Amino acid sequence: MIVLDSTKKLRIVLAAAKTTLDASVTVHWEDVPAGGNSVGAPVSVWGSLSTVTNGTTVVDICASPSTGYTRKITSIHLYNVDTGTITPTISTYDGTTTSPLIKGTRATLETLSYEDRGGWQGYSVAMARQ
Repeated sequence: MIVLDSTKKLRIVLAAAKTTLDASVTVHWEDVPAGGNSVGAPVSVWGSLSTVTNGTTVVDICASPSTGYTRKITSIHLYNVDTGTITPTISTYDGTTTSPLIKGTRATLETLSYEDRGGWQGYSVAMARQ
């Protein structure tokens, strides 16, 4: 499970510049209040963000949660629409330290996905697990 506190965010960077098109990235999350969802406490808040990569420039794909919340990442989906193979690295960043979570290669039209209960999976163009 990927969990962010109010000091951490998720980032992505590619090992090289794109050939023609940026890869699309979508992140879904649940913000859980400190102390959980007890009676009278604030409730969980769900959110998502869709963005694109920018070659060797780091892109924030999920911001830190508000103070008093923990952000549980429920899914991350990267789709390579570029005409060339890409090598993305997805990391957490706390303002000082970058901690890589995964680095892999995705050919044209392949997907890299994270699901909180299933971990990381690569998918081919035919949607076969790799």
